[in-house]
Amino acid sequence: MRGQYKFVLCPGDPDQLFDLVADPFELHNAADDPGHADVAARLRTDLEAQYDLTALEEEVLTSQARRRLVAQALQYGTARPWDFEPDPEQRYVRGDFWTALKFGQIREVAPKQQ
Repeated sequence: MRGQYKFVLCPGDPDQLFDLVADPFELHNAADDPGHADVAARLRTDLEAQYDLTALEEEVLTSQARRRLVAQALQYGTARPWDFEPDPEQRYVRGDFWTALKFGQIREVAPKQQ
């Protein structure tokens, strides 16, 4: 985005240019409009100067291949949660400490013999 313009560049697809003031819902692609040709060319040049589009495309394709491999593996295996969350019922003493101790919810630890 630059000012009132939003430019979308995606290799393999036609460029997209939207005038967000005149077209806030992005319904009219102005990239091929002769009145906006200079804006589209300037924004395209700025993007090509700022990013290595070939390297970016290679990184995206490599990432997609990795994610497809994981998705394929998960079809045959068992998905396990990534975050371990201990059972809260077993983690804290809820209620009366001494009652829990009396009924064996908390083990007494014998003092060390010296």
